[in-house]
Amino acid sequence: MIQELACNDKLKVIAWLNGIDKFAVRTPSYRGHPSRDFLASATEALIGAVWLDSGRDMQAVQSVIETLGILGLDPEGRSFE
Repeated sequence: MIQELACNDKLKVIAWLNGIDKFAVRTPSYRGHPSRDFLASATEALIGAVWLDSGRDMQAVQSVIETLGILGLDPEGRSFE
């Protein structure tokens, strides 16, 4: 279950849907859109930051996961609804 929820393809879609890609720092040599791995890592980092900043409050992490819509998409990024 965790592997399906946290796969890079799904986290990339989550990042795009939530506008996380807009916060990517672009260097002058950078061209095009952020990679799948970059967006997946950024999404994971956001969740990890909430975990640490909340004092390891799982309810805060759960709230972010729900707000991002991670539980509402299948591994290919399609809505369960």
